[in-house]
Amino acid sequence: MNPPVNAVLLYRDDGPASLLLGRVGAAMPWLLALIGMVVPAVVASAGLRRSALLVAVIWAVVVGGVSSRAAHSGRIDWLAVPILRTGEYAVIAMTGLAADVSPPLVFVLLCAIAFHDYDTVDRVRQGRAVDADRFAALRLLGLGWDGRLLVLAVGFAAGHLDVVFIAGTAYLWLLFAVESAYGWLQRRSA
Repeated sequence: MNPPVNAVLLYRDDGPASLLLGRVGAAMPWLLALIGMVVPAVVASAGLRRSALLVAVIWAVVVGGVSSRAAHSGRIDWLAVPILRTGEYAVIAMTGLAADVSPPLVFVLLCAIAFHDYDTVDRVRQGRAVDADRFAALRLLGLGWDGRLLVLAVGFAAGHLDVVFIAGTAYLWLLFAVESAYGWLQRRSA
């Protein structure tokens, strides 16, 4: 018998960096997610120096990541998920557009991440939450919201954001398609 899975923890889509930072065990995950994600979203939209975005994303990963292993059982702790998703999508979109990445390419990368997010939600709704285990190696290869933002910020700071978008889009679509097929075609865990 598998223990019950807290779906909110799956929906967060934390990567290795966030899960490691989660050992701190801070409470109020929704507030930490909000405080963390506002900074890089503002920096990305303000068109500040490239290094400023890298610092802002590191801030978001640290602040948002320390709550990754909190119970998420409070009445409004579910807010951490839409805050993290909105922040991730906004930073990707604003950074890509600020760096003159092709808007269709920005859109396709966001679609890959949205596909993964909705696939996770659908698996939980269909009672296949164990198949979407947040510590599974295949899921961790997707880097989580934290890892994707770090790769984006490093690519932007280095001046090679177009390469990051092209390689990241191809990599994430392939990975998430394989991970989804593997999760849905597995026998249901008892």
